[in-house]
Amino acid sequence: MHVRRSAPPGSRFDSCASSKYLCNPTHRDSSLSHVKSQWSVSEDAECHVFCLAEGREPQTVAASDQLWTFATNLKVPFGTRSEVLARFMPPASGSSEWHGHPVGKGSPGGVKAAPLDKIEEWESRQLISRAFARKLRKRSV
Repeated sequence: MHVRRSAPPGSRFDSCASSKYLCNPTHRDSSLSHVKSQWSVSEDAECHVFCLAEGREPQTVAASDQLWTFATNLKVPFGTRSEVLARFMPPASGSSEWHGHPVGKGSPGGVKAAPLDKIEEWESRQLISRAFARKLRKRSV
């Protein structure tokens, strides 16, 4: 269970695995939607998505690696542009907090899908369907 350590905007949490997590307010500010993807879920749900990503990764994942996850219910997207993927960035220099944002075909910026090796891993572990993996691969190239 994650624990909230501060109030919005920019809530801070201890994740389910006790990592520090920041709900970056720039991914909730609609005036920045042309440059930043925007979460459509609550801050508590955002942290829970991070917890799920942490829980899916092997314990060998280095603290400097990005974490990726996907919506388990594709009808309930993470982002305001129907994004069903999320990318979580490790703590930057001088910080101890992870932060994340939704990722998808309509997201601003160059990242539209998870890396191909991550998609292959999810498919081989039967976490996503072959059809969903095929759609994600098309976005990666």
